[in-house]
Order: sequence, then C-alpha cells, then structure tokens
Amino acid sequence: MKSRIQGKTEWLIMVGINLLIVFICAAVIYSSHQDEVGAAFHERDDSEQEAVLVYSTSEMKKGIYEAVIKYDAAGKYELSCGTLADGGSYPIIYADKHLMPPEKKEISFRIWVNSDIDYMFVRFTSGRPEPELNIESIIFKRSFRETFTYLMLKVFAVLFVADAALIGFRKRERLARWFKENTYIALGLLLIFGVSSFAAFMNCRMKGHDLDFHLSRIVGLAEGISTGQLPVRIQPGWANGHGYAVSVFYSDALLYVPAVLYLFGVPLLYAYNIYLLMIHLGTIGIAYYSYQRLSKDRYIGLLCTALSCLSINRILNVYTRTALGEYSAYMFFPLVIVGMKEILCGNEKGRPEERQCSEWALLGIGMAGIVQTHILSFEMVCILLLATVLFKIKSMLRPERMWKMVKAAALAIGLSTWFLIPFLDYAGQDLEIFKEKYDCGIQGLGLTLYELFSFPTEAAGTALLSEAGLDKRFPASLGLGITLLIMLGAAALARLEWSREERRLLLFVSGLAGVCTWMATVYFPWNRLATIPGIRSVVYSFQFPWRFLSLAIPLLTYASGLVLVRIKDCISRDRMRYLLLCLCMVTTIQGMYVTDLAVRNSVKGIYDGGDLIREVYVLMGQEYLFRDTSRKLIQSDAEVSGQNTDIAEIAREGNEIRVTCSASADAYMEFPLFAYKYYKCLDEQSGTEFSVTSGKNHKIRVDLPEGYQGTLHVFFEEPWYWRAAEAVSLLTLLSVCVYGISMVIRRNKGRRLTD
Repeated sequence: MKSRIQGKTEWLIMVGINLLIVFICAAVIYSSHQDEVGAAFHERDDSEQEAVLVYSTSEMKKGIYEAVIKYDAAGKYELSCGTLADGGSYPIIYADKHLMPPEKKEISFRIWVNSDIDYMFVRFTSGRPEPELNIESIIFKRSFRETFTYLMLKVFAVLFVADAALIGFRKRERLARWFKENTYIALGLLLIFGVSSFAAFMNCRMKGHDLDFHLSRIVGLAEGISTGQLPVRIQPGWANGHGYAVSVFYSDALLYVPAVLYLFGVPLLYAYNIYLLMIHLGTIGIAYYSYQRLSKDRYIGLLCTALSCLSINRILNVYTRTALGEYSAYMFFPLVIVGMKEILCGNEKGRPEERQCSEWALLGIGMAGIVQTHILSFEMVCILLLATVLFKIKSMLRPERMWKMVKAAALAIGLSTWFLIPFLDYAGQDLEIFKEKYDCGIQGLGLTLYELFSFPTEAAGTALLSEAGLDKRFPASLGLGITLLIMLGAAALARLEWSREERRLLLFVSGLAGVCTWMATVYFPWNRLATIPGIRSVVYSFQFPWRFLSLAIPLLTYASGLVLVRIKDCISRDRMRYLLLCLCMVTTIQGMYVTDLAVRNSVKGIYDGGDLIREVYVLMGQEYLFRDTSRKLIQSDAEVSGQNTDIAEIAREGNEIRVTCSASADAYMEFPLFAYKYYKCLDEQSGTEFSVTSGKNHKIRVDLPEGYQGTLHVFFEEPWYWRAAEAVSLLTLLSVCVYGISMVIRRNKGRRLTD
C-alpha cells in the first residue's frame, strides 16, 4: 500500500513539473515580440548572363514570418532568402525559392527563422542581363499564432523524450527483464524501422514521381481546415485557386496528421517526414503482429516482417515513386491476410479466448484501412478476395463463416461511409478519372522474367514499355530474400513430409501469390482482357501491372512463413536460428542498399508549399477535373468576371466568394471555382438562391436577373446524407475503440487471475 501511494506521488510530481515547464515556455514564447521587418536595397550585381538585386533586412527574432513583396517586373525573376549571420540552429533559415511572374504584382510566402539573426538578405535573380524589376515594398511580419504553436510543439517533443527516458529509468529492472526475454525481437524490429526510416531524417526530400502531388494534398488539407471545413472535401488553393475535389476521390484519413502539423507551423518537409515515420512504424507493427500470429513463432514473424517491410517494391514505392496512397495501403494488407485465413480455417484449439471472435474485426479494419488510403489497392484486394471466396466456396458456405464475412463487410463499410458516400455521389460527374488513359494497352509496362528476379543497381526510373530496354525503366523486383525463400519452399515441398491440410494451405497461398506475380508481368494477357466489354476501364485503371507486386509480396511472405514453420519441425534449433539469421541479413542488406540508391536522388526540401499547390503541374493527370478543362486557362483566368455586370467589391476566403454587384439584361457572373456539385449561390440580404451552372472552362456560372443589386455569396455545402455518413463512421469508430478497450481489460483480468 505504501509503495502504491509513493508511486502515485511520484507521478503527480512528474506531471506537475511538466505543467510548470510548459507554462514557463509558453510565457516566454508569448512574451516575445517582433515588429514588422522591412528590407532596404543592399547591392546590385549584374553580369552578361543575369541580373541580381539584393535587399537586406534588419534584426529578426526566432519565429515564422509571413512575407509580402510588392513588385513590378518586365520579365521572370526568382526570389531566394538567406543569411550569412551566425545562428544557434542549423539550418538558420528554412526558405523556399519563389518565382515572380510578371503578370502578378504581389507574392506572399512563409519562412522559418530558427534562431535570432542580425539580418537576412532577399535576392532577386533574372536570366536576363538587365534588372527590369521595381520593388515597391518588402515586409516580413512575424506570425504569432504559428510561431507559438510551432515552438510549443518542440517543447512537447522534448518533454515526451525526457519523460520516456525518466519512466524507462524508473522501470529499468522490469525493462531489463523484458529486454532479456525479447532481445532479438526488439533489436530486429528496431533495425527494420531504422533501415526503413533513416532517410526521413535528412534535410532534403526525395525526387519522387508523385511527391509534389501528395505534398499539395497536405497543404490543401491544411488550408481547408483553416477555412472551417471538417472534413475537407474541396481543397482550396489548388489549380490557381479554383479548388480541387481531390479529398472526395482520394481519402485523407491519415493525412490529417501532417496537415494539422503543417497548420501548427511545422515546415512541410518535416510534416511529411513525420507522416512517413508514422507509416513505417504502423507497417512494421501490423506486419509483426500478423505474421507472428499466423506462424505462432516470434522469430519467424520477425523474418516475415523484414521480408515484407524491406522489400524492394515497398522501398521503391516509398522513396522513388513516393506513391503515398499505395505504401500507406500496404500497411493493412497483412490484416486482410490473417483475417481471411482464420475465417477460412476456423478457430484453432488452444487459442486464447479473446482472439476467437476477432478474425472478422481484423478483416474489416484491414479493408477499411485500404479503401481509405488507396482506391486502386482496394480494387486489387477485392479481386483477390473474390477469387479466394469462389475457390473456397464450399468452406465459405458454412453459416458461421458467412456471418463473419458479413460482419467484416459491415465494419469496413461502417468505418468508410464518410468517404464512400461522397465518392460514389461524385462518380456520376464527367471527370477525367473515368477516362481511359492508355490506348496502347498496359501489358507492355509489365515486368519481364529477368526483371522480376533481378537485383536492382539503381532506384530511379519510370513506366516505359519493355521493348524500350531497361535503361530508365522502373526497377521493380521481388528481391533476393523472397527469391531465396521461393527456392527453399520448392525444396521443402519436395523433400519434407507435409500433412494434407498444411500442403493444401501452402499450395493455395502460393497459387494466389503466383497469380498476383503473373499479373505484374508482361506475360499476363492485359491487352486481351481490355477487349472484353465492361472490363476495359477496369484494366486501364490499374495503369501499371507491377502494382500487383504489392499484393504478391505479402502473400509470398505468408507462404515463406508456412515453409519456415515446417522446416523448424525438421531441423535442430541452432540450425533454424542460423537460417533465420542469414535470411534476415540478406533482406536487411538488400533494404539498406536499395534505400541508399533511392535517397541519392534527393533534392532540396520544400518548406512552405504555398506556391506548390497553386501550380498546374501538380494536377498530374488532371484525374479529378472535368473533361476538356484547359490548364492554360486555369493559369490565366483566375478572377471573378461577368457579362453586363458592375462589380463593386470582391471578398474571398478559401472556397467562399462574396461579390457585391449590380446587373442589367442578360447578365451573368463567373467565379474562379470549378463547378462541382453542391456549390450554392445566395443573395446575402434576401437569402434568394440562384442556380449554379458550369461556365467557361467549367468555372461556376450564375445567371442574374435584370436589375439585380446586392451581394452574392458562393460557397460549398455538404448535403445532409454526407453528414449522416460521417456520423455513421464516427459511431462505428467509437464502437471499435470500446470493443478494443474491453478486450484489453478482459485480457488483463485473465492475466491477474492466472498470476
């Protein structure tokens, strides 16, 4: 009793110290002040090739600054900020380079000053020899809210690490016992996480195929939250301010973490890196939980985790393709495998009671996670599940298994309705996402047999036809670890004795993996399938056959686990340890090598992202735009305009625009917002609603009655059934949390009773 009271007292003291530190730091940050900082002309450094103008500021305190520069330019200039002053942090300044288009007269952006500096220079560079630039004003205003939240996040991070170290020190005896029992597991998982994640600690970013698109999603999500949208549906700022329905078609469920961090002042590069660390941690944790549960052996589960998480395919998806949705969905594949396996094979004797009713929950959570991270991965998994159910139709017809599948489907749908209902609702619009993209077929983009089993010597490339040669072709591969285990599995199947159930399970899993691998190659008849009516659009939606490696590798990993479990029963314990150790070393070295190849292509990081989201090139394939939308007009036509109207005032915040105007006969207004469903236009005084239609380049058009005078308010409003879907998902999520907590409580009670 005395020790329990003493323990509570120590906890209260630690909480009190933490609160005191937070209060002191908050007071210091809150009391800091910085007036607006201007910049004066410093020097001009012209040459025969370019003109350079340099301005210099006065003293600047640590913090986040909003820069506003007004100018008049006859040609294109590039702006950069920096300092040669001493500072206590490195880098002293986080600042992007910014283009200054001559058609604009003002640009704004953010910079991060990481320690107090005496001055900062602002450099304007042009590729032309004469400085055709007039700077009207340069103002740097310290953003108090973002500075406060950003610095407080750093305080919380330091306190978290310090508290964890203190708790570890207090519990050192218990931790020492646990570590002694789990030494190899702990070190192995830490090594896998380290190899996967070390690249996230660089001060630069990957030269990834899709990185700018996904960084723009984070920025757009943060902008949407800041304007009051929750959840965000139409991300403002995209396409030169026209807004983009990317959040309707591409779920942002996990991206809210980096978006909120960015909103709190964390530079975009580091918000993305934190997301990357979060996904690595989740992928490794779920993989280990799933594979050790399937194999019932911790060490085999550890090797399977390394095979899956350090596979060449996953590393290339993370660092070369930066396919954020695809590598995030990959995290949930093992849950689908373990859920389906346990539903099909039934409950096993001797398994703990708390696991006997969780198969359907694992399958449902896994499917919900996939659909809310990457729709294409969801399509591929659905095809795989359909094939499994049809092949095992006799087993699936048992009432208890059918009921578990129904519960899993209900859970997945319940968790995902907030995303699926808007997605299906918008699917009826004439958007680019539903247009066929590869008229020549996608089969030629698949892997050859050589590539499938090769060991890449580079980690850069793009989707090219196989006859173009391997130079600059995306270097997808199964990898050396999986290849060795395929060979070991074939030998074990031929030489060892297997029970009928074990053999059938191994052959079934290997067969599914083989089909997925076949679908990733040039030998699968994709082009013939595309000629079948109703199948063509599905075939083209996959884009790249080697996407199916993301399904093949988890299945091959599971098959490897089955082989290793059988081998364990036939060889000595020491030999089994050496075998697992060698395979772990091969997989880890392969992962380190390919990761290093990928990160050697890194470039300077992006900290602000405000310019990035407004660029048209980040729209990539324009998937979520209306067909025939002109990129050129998006850039040049971004103002409120009208016919037979007189505009007095315009006010805008995000996707809301207010225009005070008057109209004569045959008048209409066009707003620089894409005409997605559920935009409304109201007269602010009377509440009269005007019809919203699609105008020039699919902008919102509103026809006005003759003699109209007033203020038009254009805004996006979710329909009631979208809100109902969000409520269903929230209630389902709360139910899952309650279910999980109750399982933990029951498990702890059972442990106390046995102790």
